[in-house]
Amino acid sequence: MRRCRGICDPEAPLTTPGLPLSGEETTDRLLHRQPPPPDKGGLGGLNYCTDTFVAIHPDPTMSYQFDFTFVPDYAGMLAQGVAYTVGLTVVGGTLGIGIGIAGAISRLWNVRPFGELYRYYVELFRNTPFLVQLFLIFFGLPSLGIKLEAWQAAILAMVLNLGAYSTEIIRAGLQATPRGQLEAADSLAFTRWQIFLHVMLRPALRKVWPALSSQVVITMLGSSVCSQISTEELTFVANFIQSRNFRAFETYFLTTGMYFALALLIRQAMHFIGRYLIVRRPSR
Repeated sequence: MRRCRGICDPEAPLTTPGLPLSGEETTDRLLHRQPPPPDKGGLGGLNYCTDTFVAIHPDPTMSYQFDFTFVPDYAGMLAQGVAYTVGLTVVGGTLGIGIGIAGAISRLWNVRPFGELYRYYVELFRNTPFLVQLFLIFFGLPSLGIKLEAWQAAILAMVLNLGAYSTEIIRAGLQATPRGQLEAADSLAFTRWQIFLHVMLRPALRKVWPALSSQVVITMLGSSVCSQISTEELTFVANFIQSRNFRAFETYFLTTGMYFALALLIRQAMHFIGRYLIVRRPSR
């Protein structure tokens, strides 16, 4: 609230206190005429007033005008952001699932010392925020003499995060293998590798593939956090565009739609991979 004191404009309309002025003005201006003070400065014959400007209220007749005309100008940047996000997801998903398979084997068979190390690793990354993990890698490791680029830190954080979750998902699938199938494979003179690959791993992945697919999608959506370390993925591009055109609603509405489309595409890609590489039975 701003209060000023001075000589009143004789042409200014008087209003009832608390009511706004008419016209296009959106500021509630209250004029209170007061008797002139005792003859100070030769102003005794003039009206003295106090103008009080209170909170500005939006004009109810105004409406928001949507404007998506900026999209063609930034189409190239948005495409690069989408490609960057997909690249992070592909690399992070592939390496993360690989770490999950190795971790599941180590924990299931208690391979020393990896089984115990994986246990602490899983508990650490499943019980801490992804943003904190990212900051620890990007800002913390340089204190130990390990400096990574933004994209390297983003990939490492995504791989480690997904690896921790996929370890437990795959381990659950391996533990669900019926003991009778293992004994049958052993009686058929399967090697240990054949038993693990065809009797344990493939059926386990077949069971948990929907959960792994959902976790990969979650990892893709979580890659938006990587914009905090200037990784030039989709959210980073959206923030840049919004800072230039100041159309926050349109920019982030468009970005939301693009993430939604990416999630559907990645889910379909994982379904295709699972159907033709995991679920498909080997030809005889």
